[in-house]
Amino acid sequence: MEGYFESLHYIHPIIDKSDFLLRAENLWFGRPEKTTFKGLYLTLMSLGALMRMWDEEKIEGLTRLEWCRKLFDEAQVYFHETAMSFDLETVQGFFL
Repeated sequence: MEGYFESLHYIHPIIDKSDFLLRAENLWFGRPEKTTFKGLYLTLMSLGALMRMWDEEKIEGLTRLEWCRKLFDEAQVYFHETAMSFDLETVQGFFL
């Protein structure tokens, strides 16, 4: 997440950081969140995997690009589940 918020967020501030972090915390602790937010979360994580500084070549066996693709593919599943509803999280996810 810091990969996005420390770089692209200043150029494209389309996500409220404090709201996003609170909702991400809901995911981390197993509290319910909308499916489209899960897609947005994974999209932001995918983009962040590209943007953050990596000290190592691989994390848990995956390179930066492999993490980006894995997270983006997972995000697409959530967006597909919602039949492409066009709420704010979906639009933000597609923009990212």
